[in-house]
Amino acid sequence: MSYYPKSNTTDALRVAIYAQEQGKAAEWMSTVYKAYFTDAMDIGDHETLAMLAGESGLDTGLVLTMLSSDRYKDTVKKERQNGSRRGISGTPFYIFNDKYAISGVRSSDAFLEVMEQVWREEHPLQMIDKGANGSSEGGICGVDGMCNVT
Repeated sequence: MSYYPKSNTTDALRVAIYAQEQGKAAEWMSTVYKAYFTDAMDIGDHETLAMLAGESGLDTGLVLTMLSSDRYKDTVKKERQNGSRRGISGTPFYIFNDKYAISGVRSSDAFLEVMEQVWREEHPLQMIDKGANGSSEGGICGVDGMCNVT
């Protein structure tokens, strides 16, 4: 679908914070992303957010009560300001290891590429089977295919 309704995401982000506190952040994010990007739902509407919250395993009544208050508004505002200082101008935006970022809706391959890069940097290859003299020679096969066991 190429049409996405204009939605103010502030309240969806407030529900995200609430969902995180309830241990349902992954469920919420999956549900709200599908609702917006696949089903073109207005994720700025409180009734829609409450329905999606229920689908995510959250209490719809508590979500509606939270949405009718100012709860988490300051947190969302501070997070947006923090993001703006980092050059983030929209969502979704993902930061990996405070070094790499993906902006916008991307394929799973884009995420895999970044995660593999982070993994390589965090887990460099280390030789763990060194011989008595500290070398890895002996007891292994060489590049010529010949194996010597000492």
